[in-house]
Amino acid sequence: MSSSELTSDHLQGIVGRVAELAHSGLPARDFYRNFLDALPTPPGTFGAAAWECHADAFSALATGTRYPSAEIQLPYNNDEHVAMLLKARDERQGQVYHPPQQADYQVFVENAMPTVGVYPVVVGETSVSLVEVFLPPNLSDQVLTAFTGKMEILCEIAGGFHRAAGTSTASGDEPIRALTSAVHRSLDVEATCYALANEGRRALGCDRVSVLTGRPGKY
Repeated sequence: MSSSELTSDHLQGIVGRVAELAHSGLPARDFYRNFLDALPTPPGTFGAAAWECHADAFSALATGTRYPSAEIQLPYNNDEHVAMLLKARDERQGQVYHPPQQADYQVFVENAMPTVGVYPVVVGETSVSLVEVFLPPNLSDQVLTAFTGKMEILCEIAGGFHRAAGTSTASGDEPIRALTSAVHRSLDVEATCYALANEGRRALGCDRVSVLTGRPGKY
């Protein structure tokens, strides 16, 4: 099932699972391993990795375990790869790359070069980690756009893990900031509603939040 074909229930389940993980108190490596395995990746995805951001370098946090098609050897940093990660970290928004065929990636499957998506987990104004997904080559722009929108929502929710762990200075309105940030970083209606419901439930301290969306002639 591709990321553009997810049912509403399936996507809601993924968002709920990530929200639970973000407040689970797991060690960072365990959190990111579970986070990577929960991603709604398109069929044929080679693998996924998470990187911790430092001032001038990156260290490996985890690799996804549900991708049998490739072994990712970390770290595999080269100048081109580091430059790619730095751009995603500093611009604090998802990036999609099409590395040249000769790029030194150790995630080849039958000589296929992956499309690489890099998505930051941002707390405040700082990218604290990066999620890198090695996608199948030649995905349509529609599939890439849909996947990027969902990744941005999931990474926003993942920021709650770092807030709960004290990576950033927490304040009384931090849950509201998480809520509004998760909503405004996505133009995907379904993903936005799921983020609003899950983060709103936590911000308000209640058991359930329902979101009503308007459509022509009905709700």
